[in-house]
Amino acid sequence: MISQLHFIGYGLIGASLSSAIRRYFPKLKQTGESADDGAVFGKETGFLDEILPVESLAPSGQTLVIIASPMSVIPTVFRRLGKAGYSGWVTDVGSVKSGLHREASAAGLNYFGGHPMAGSEKQSARNFNPFMFENAVYVLTFPGDEKPEIMDDFQRIIETIGALPLELKPDLHDEIAATISHLPQLLAVNLVNFAAKYNAGHPAFLQLAAGGFRDMTRIASSPAGIWKDILSENRAVISSKVREFISLLSGLAQDLEQDEDLGILAARFKSAKETRDSIPRNTKGFINPLFDLLVFVEDQPGVIYNLSRLLFEQGINIRDIELLKVREGLQGAFRISFSTEKEWKAANSLLNQNGFQSQFLQ
Repeated sequence: MISQLHFIGYGLIGASLSSAIRRYFPKLKQTGESADDGAVFGKETGFLDEILPVESLAPSGQTLVIIASPMSVIPTVFRRLGKAGYSGWVTDVGSVKSGLHREASAAGLNYFGGHPMAGSEKQSARNFNPFMFENAVYVLTFPGDEKPEIMDDFQRIIETIGALPLELKPDLHDEIAATISHLPQLLAVNLVNFAAKYNAGHPAFLQLAAGGFRDMTRIASSPAGIWKDILSENRAVISSKVREFISLLSGLAQDLEQDEDLGILAARFKSAKETRDSIPRNTKGFINPLFDLLVFVEDQPGVIYNLSRLLFEQGINIRDIELLKVREGLQGAFRISFSTEKEWKAANSLLNQNGFQSQFLQ
C-alpha cells in the first residue's frame, strides 16, 4: 500500500490533488517541493506534511512520486531522478504520454503515466480546488501487459476522491487526445481567425457571431502558453489528424458542389446528431462540458442581481454567464452555464418557478 506521496511541482493540479487526498486520507503522508512558493503554501495549509527534495526520500516501494510540473519540465525531472538513483515509483499529470514513457524508460525509472482531465486557466497553487477531480476522467497509462501493483493502489485513491480512472496504452491515449482535444483546439483558433479576416473588411461578421459560433469557438480563448508543450509533444499525431480532417473538408466541398438534393449532407447531420447525443454529459473529459441555460430577462435594473441571488440562495454555482442579445428597454437573453447536469436542471426549475423564462440549450 502507498504510505507516502511526494509532489515535485506544486501548482494548481498538484495542490488540488493533494488537498483532495488530504480530505479523504488525512493520515497519508504527503511531502513536496516546488521551484516557486507553491510547496510553502501546501505546508501552510496542512496539505503537505513536509517540504523536502526528492533525493532525501528513503527508497521504498510504498512511496509514489507525483510530478505535477509543466510538460516541458517533466523530462528534466526524470533525468534528475535517474541521476539520483531513485528506485521507487513515479507518475505524473502530463497531457501527452508516449514521449514521457520513453523518457522515463531512458532514465531507468519505474513509471506509469497519469493524465487527470481537469484544470483551470489559473495555474497557481492558491487557486486549488479540492473538488476538481469529482466526475473527472483520470487516465492511467502503462506500456506493458502487467499492471504494477502500486498503480492499483493509486487508482483506489483517485476513485475515493471522486475521479473516474481509465486505463489506456500511451499511444492510444495520445491519438484520442489529438482527435477530441488537440484538433478541436486548433480548429477553434483557425475558425475565429478565419472570421476575423473577413471582419476586417466589415464588422458585421463578428457582430453576428453569436450562439453557435461562440459555443463552437469557446476554447479559442485558451492561452497559447498552455498549448505550446502539448502541441510540441504530440506534434506528429496531431499533424496526421489535421491532414485527415483536411481530406474530410475537401469531400464536404465536393458534396456541396455535386450532391443536388444534399442527401449525403443530411446523412452526415443525422449521424453526427446520433453520435453527439451518445456522449456522456455527466463526466469531465478532455474538453470539459458545460450545461447551458438560455434565460430571457427584462431590461431593467436589478434583474441580474435577482437572478443570481435565487441561484446563490439554493447553493447553485454559475460557471459562466454571457449576454447574448439585448433590446434596450425591452428584453435580453443570457446564456448561463453550470458544471453539472444536476445544477443545470435545478436552476431551470428554480428560475421558471420564480417568473423567469428559461430553457435548456442542448
